Amino acid sequence: MIEHLSEHSALLVEPKQPFLDWILANEKGITSAELVPDPWRNVYLVPGGEPEDAEAWLEESFPRLFATELGNWFPPEVWPDHEDGEVFAAWLRVERALGLFEDEEDDED
Repeated sequence: MIEHLSEHSALLVEPKQPFLDWILANEKGITSAELVPDPWRNVYLVPGGEPEDAEAWLEESFPRLFATELGNWFPPEVWPDHEDGEVFAAWLRVERALGLFEDEEDDED
């Protein structure tokens, strides 16, 4: 049975053009065509099953989330200000998944 995980939410994080431009400016030898798989999103499982829970988590934790996204590419020495909410909003699109489900099918026959 596929079970609804009511105690968690998922946030889908996708880079916007300024993030992609930053990667291209710092990663020599890569082209924009090579950079962007379609779609390129990371998913974060966060506590709380209500929309306001995910929003509260994001408001408090966006610097850590931004640091994770930046750190997937480069060391901190070349990061923009990852604690600036305006930069975060300009560089990343965040969507909340409407439902989060887990397949608990028993594979034993």
